[in-house]
Amino acid sequence: MRSVRNAIVIGFAIFLGITQARAGEFDSILRWRNIGPYRGGRTRAIAGVPSQPNVFYMAPVNGGVFKSIDYGRTWTPIFDDQPTASVGAIAVSISNPNVVYVGSGEGLHRPDLSVGDGVYKSTDAGTTWKHLGLSDGQQIPQLAVDPKNPDRVLVAVAGHPYGPNEERGVYRSLDGCKTFEKVLYRNENVGASDVVIDPGNSQVVYAALWESREGPWENGAFDGDGGGIFKSTDGGKTWRQLTKGLPGNIVQANIAIAPSAPKTLFAAVRTKTISKLYRSDDGGETWGGTTDDPRPGLGIGGGDLPVVRFDPKNPQIVYSASIVCWKSTDGGKTWEGWRGAPGGDDYQNVWINPNNPDIILLGSDQGAIITVNGGKSWSSWYNQPTAQLYHVSADNAFPYRLYSGQQESGSVGIKSRGDQGEITFRDWQPVAAEEYGYVVADPLDPDIIIGGKLTRFDRRTGQAQNILPVPVQTEGFRMLRTEPVVFSPLDPHWLYFAGNTLWQTRDRGNHWEKISPDLSRPNYELPASIGKYKEDATKQVPPPSISAWQKISLIEAGHFDSNAAYAAVNTIRIDDLRPHILATHDSGKTWTEIANGIPAGQVVNAIREDSERKGLLFAGTEKGVYVSFDDGANWKSLRLNLPASSVRDLIIKNDDLIVATHGRGFWILDNITPLRQFNRNQREDLLFKPQTALRVRANLNPDTPLPPDEPAGDNPPDGAMIDYFLLKEASGPVTIEIKDGKGQLVRKYSTADTPVEPNPKRLRIPSYWIRPLQSVSTKAGMHRFLWDLHYTPIPGVEPEFPMQATYRNTPPTATSPWAVPGNYTVSLTAGGKTFSQPLTVAMDPRVKASAADLQEQFDLSWKLYQLRLKLAPIGKKFDSIAEQLTKLRAKAAERPDAAQKLEVFAETLIKFGPPHPRPGAPPSLFVLESTRRLFNEIEGSDAAPTAVVKAAVADLDTKIGQVTDAWRQLLESGLPTLNQQLKQAGLPEIKTETE
Repeated sequence: MRSVRNAIVIGFAIFLGITQARAGEFDSILRWRNIGPYRGGRTRAIAGVPSQPNVFYMAPVNGGVFKSIDYGRTWTPIFDDQPTASVGAIAVSISNPNVVYVGSGEGLHRPDLSVGDGVYKSTDAGTTWKHLGLSDGQQIPQLAVDPKNPDRVLVAVAGHPYGPNEERGVYRSLDGCKTFEKVLYRNENVGASDVVIDPGNSQVVYAALWESREGPWENGAFDGDGGGIFKSTDGGKTWRQLTKGLPGNIVQANIAIAPSAPKTLFAAVRTKTISKLYRSDDGGETWGGTTDDPRPGLGIGGGDLPVVRFDPKNPQIVYSASIVCWKSTDGGKTWEGWRGAPGGDDYQNVWINPNNPDIILLGSDQGAIITVNGGKSWSSWYNQPTAQLYHVSADNAFPYRLYSGQQESGSVGIKSRGDQGEITFRDWQPVAAEEYGYVVADPLDPDIIIGGKLTRFDRRTGQAQNILPVPVQTEGFRMLRTEPVVFSPLDPHWLYFAGNTLWQTRDRGNHWEKISPDLSRPNYELPASIGKYKEDATKQVPPPSISAWQKISLIEAGHFDSNAAYAAVNTIRIDDLRPHILATHDSGKTWTEIANGIPAGQVVNAIREDSERKGLLFAGTEKGVYVSFDDGANWKSLRLNLPASSVRDLIIKNDDLIVATHGRGFWILDNITPLRQFNRNQREDLLFKPQTALRVRANLNPDTPLPPDEPAGDNPPDGAMIDYFLLKEASGPVTIEIKDGKGQLVRKYSTADTPVEPNPKRLRIPSYWIRPLQSVSTKAGMHRFLWDLHYTPIPGVEPEFPMQATYRNTPPTATSPWAVPGNYTVSLTAGGKTFSQPLTVAMDPRVKASAADLQEQFDLSWKLYQLRLKLAPIGKKFDSIAEQLTKLRAKAAERPDAAQKLEVFAETLIKFGPPHPRPGAPPSLFVLESTRRLFNEIEGSDAAPTAVVKAAVADLDTKIGQVTDAWRQLLESGLPTLNQQLKQAGLPEIKTETE
């Protein structure tokens, strides 16, 4: 999904605690930009709209809700402003498709899960949402809406995944989820995994209970036998358990009803020892297996139970979403792989349009896909920015690339800036690390990437080699899911890798040295959250590498004080959702809790100190990002426009803050220099010192642009970002001036400027390509303005837009020269005061042109720029005369005398054109066209002009005087003569004044 930059200027304001002018909270300061990758992540919650076959909803388990109105060609996020992004279920009312319910909490038991906060409802098809209740349920795997009554809803609540709680089981609402009643419940350890309503008789309801507890250590889980399948014949008021033919020790079950034969049911059932499919043809009274094929009943890689669905018109056709999506055409006796891939796509859910069974929506660990022809072809999951990432690192290339393992898919290395105006599929690739954990690039060679457990990938060859310190696990060498891989910030030759022991290498893993003993604990006490499963836990024995039940998810060494360190403490696995951050300033002798201002529910995953400002801290939590300006004493939200997806890691790279989310990919907060200069006691207008501006071309694509609906991430703003603060609204004009090192004016912007907008009647492209205009703001607060690193454009020129276009972000073709790299001064004038700051413009590091080359480019461009300024008024009059002449020739077509005089004048105009004009081409001012063309050629690349271009400019310079003399003669003699003739013929005269 493209996030549209509504302007190059991104207006933002900092809350400064000033009574005279509050600039607003941080959501008015900066904007996070999503860069992808566009490769889908685990998606369980899906729904279609039977009466609108093109409309679908899907929710990655930690990415919020998306909607498609074009059969999955594009997906738009519609839940990003809500306080959670963890979603387990979506249900659309059949009788009123504007009513959509969302159950939060991903509804799956995975060691990387996130929890939600209850039920949400939309009455306008996802445009707005209201939070309704069941906030302590944490995990909602299923919702069922009465097909005839959108206010009657049943909710399967799984409950806390890491501890006991009362708000679990099956709940019913009869008033559109304003209130709930608990209708099926066993105890505080047993939740519900499924609930379905008979489509032919809404009084008949089936539900499944589920008893399972996630452990406090990696991959620890405890199952109980309190699950089962239940039936209600009074709309969910009372229930009885269905047992005949089913195992007696059910852990979990999922249920399906055949819409065309409602007494026919299928159930995927899991006990502590098996996972199997069962069928009933008498409404659940008796059950039996249908096949000896174990594949359709197998749990998915993470232990998820298959979901079974019937063809809505044929009960003999059954689908099972498992490691592969299996299909049976004989009622479940035999099965064939219908959709899948080697390695396992891991399908999570199936939705089939009841009106047209060829329309099917699949949710999988790879994302959501749609078929409209019964599975012959599918939409793509490479249009969904829903990657589940664990950590983030950046290399030292330009533009820098970000790396991580991607849950379910593998790994990713992606550019932070694309060369084609946006970050497309051309800008990222897998880097041969496994899906879990850390991926880092060699600081000395960004084409060498090391990650996972443990590979060394060479981007140049595309090959990877295993470099694990111990190739085969032994009793003394153990690893879990996400093992740290870190290059030393002091000596980039040193690489460290840790499992239960710490290892180092100086040759990229060819030789390793173990530098620690076994760091795991020989003894431990079980946390209270395990509860009744304590006996199972002692039998299971957690990995001894666990260091604490309060998981230390990340430690950050202080950047300014060698005795300082910060620790992010994640306690979700002991059923504690409170934030915990610890700090030490005495080398760990004492630790202090520093989480004031971060609310409950925001479990902390990461903590970083800024590399430029001491005490400026950033924390990544389960639902956002927080910032502290006082070394952790107080925190404020920095979520801004970030969806509430779990932030598993964050880093600072140069002037950017970067997060890895576990459901929405990578996000970058560009240019945090205002936060580094932030002063909460600021009581006067202020111009912040700008970061170094890079002269980087916004779009280098030489071909036609990608279609607007092709998925792409956002590039950073191109140019110099100028940030300023106004204490109160300015009463007079506000101006921004940029001057070069000699004090000469380069560019001036003012609130009094009249924006140059394209004439819609002359526009040759759809307006959705065009970058919105920016303006200097006079409002109180903080603002960002972008200088495009060019001199003042030629006035009065109709904007033209290049083929190198970017959807909603294409600037007009520049008519003025690039500013050369060097030192500049920015001045802000407001309220009668002027504030100045130095600005450095640096060249794109990839450009090899010398300073002399770039100066020569500028000098020749400047010469042509001055010629264009001189010729522009002539060109404007010329075009006006030519346009009037064309209209007059049409009017005089049947007046031979007048037509002949117009033809003579036209021949005079044509002489101003090219040496060999195209037959029938309208008259043109060739000297101006040549000036424009040569200017564009010189400015088109960062290099010294070629010899032939320099010769062409010199030749052009000699012709300017001749052209201007001929033009003056035409205006003083030729045109007046023609106008006299036209007047005598009763035709309109040609005007020379352009309005």
